[in-house]
Amino acid sequence: MSKLLMSTALAASLLAAPAIAQEAPVTLAEHGLQARIDALAGTPDGAFEMGLLQTLRGVERALQTGYRHGLDTGQLDFPVLRLMEGGNPAPEPAGPELMGESLSAFLADMDQARAHLDRVPEGAEPEALITLQDIWFDINGDGIRAPFEGAMELLAPEVLDWRGMQAVRDGNLLDTPLTIRFDGADVAWLRAYTHMLSGLAEALLAFDPTPSLVALAVYDRQMQAAPVKPISGDQDELAARLEQLTTERDALNSRIEAVNTETNAIWSRIRELEAQGDAGDSLAAEKDRAASLQVEQNRMWNDRRALDARIDATRALMVPEAPSIGDQFGRELDLVYIVIDTLRRQPDVAHAQAVRDHWRRMIAQNKLFWAALDDETDNDREWIPNARQTSALPLSVPPEIRETWLAVLDDAEAVLEGELLIPHPLLPAGYGIDLAAWFNAPSPLNILDWLHGIGAVDYTARGPRISNGNWRALERLTSGNAGAFALFLN
Repeated sequence: MSKLLMSTALAASLLAAPAIAQEAPVTLAEHGLQARIDALAGTPDGAFEMGLLQTLRGVERALQTGYRHGLDTGQLDFPVLRLMEGGNPAPEPAGPELMGESLSAFLADMDQARAHLDRVPEGAEPEALITLQDIWFDINGDGIRAPFEGAMELLAPEVLDWRGMQAVRDGNLLDTPLTIRFDGADVAWLRAYTHMLSGLAEALLAFDPTPSLVALAVYDRQMQAAPVKPISGDQDELAARLEQLTTERDALNSRIEAVNTETNAIWSRIRELEAQGDAGDSLAAEKDRAASLQVEQNRMWNDRRALDARIDATRALMVPEAPSIGDQFGRELDLVYIVIDTLRRQPDVAHAQAVRDHWRRMIAQNKLFWAALDDETDNDREWIPNARQTSALPLSVPPEIRETWLAVLDDAEAVLEGELLIPHPLLPAGYGIDLAAWFNAPSPLNILDWLHGIGAVDYTARGPRISNGNWRALERLTSGNAGAFALFLN
């Protein structure tokens, strides 16, 4: 009896005890990029996925930096930077060292991504399955996915033209799960992509824009601290005067237009009379009237200039209501200043040559990708398809894209190696710029000097020059969407 009681008590205690919870899997959709990378660490088959996610993690970190400091670079036509559109209601101040530190961190992420890819055995098929809607960038860093953080919503406009985006919206394709089965060829594609992004980061480090950004920050502070001069005059009286002067000018403009119309009609009659051979009183009267109108036109234009001057003088005494050109286009003007000021400084030789090295590897890996892709015989949720396959994306990839894109890559490689020169319209016929020579001994790119050609004199040569023929062929093949396809194909 005692054994039965003990057994019953033991069973009851086991039933009452909480069940040992199995550890929930770490998913990309729920937990984000870094958590998924950490979960894959040490797994034998996760190298490709880790490489892909680490690349995206580099983008995420850059976006987080931009959000944290309220950077709004959405107008910049530069990968990653054009995804930053501020939005932080309480941004942290950004120091001059921010750009260099962020780019160095981005390069470290690309190095880490390539290290993961190097663990994929040669010729292996990683068969990584990624649903694109699961990818998101934790831009605000709160660990919770927000509607504006989906990678598809952010990156689709980078690849698709307006027609493609319209088709996506019409078909609600962003809401339809798009699962990609990445395979062996995509290892080379991704490796090439990391080299492309690393080259862009090295270019920014080579022409470090930090001094220009510091100068703009000082400019902004000084503008905020500019002394305020008292405005004399009653603003209501000035507004009434401005309205009266503007009304007078509008009426004068109407008279000027009427006189111009009458003058044109008179000169038409004069030409008709002269054509008829009429040299009598009618012709003389018309010419007298034309001369009188000319005097009146001159007087009215003098009155118009005087009214314009009085209007300008009145406005100068008033508090401005309409934004200036600088108010409307300040960001664009800042960008022009940054580009011109940055390029005129001596670039860092090591970073400049790293650009060339990364882009050489990018082209080499991209060619390996196309060779491996051409050997594929399956047709299973492809990322970039060969001529016998179909992409899982809502994107039409022409079957002829391989040959056309490889021709573009050949041109790019020839320019990097100095085998083809870059045309310059102001250099003598037959001359061009040797990009390889510039990479060997990089110097400032003073915009005025290079526009003239004198700034490029140390890098000029005579020889074959690159044409836009292969790029134009890509444009025709992609219905004018060559830039987006280049970003997609790498």
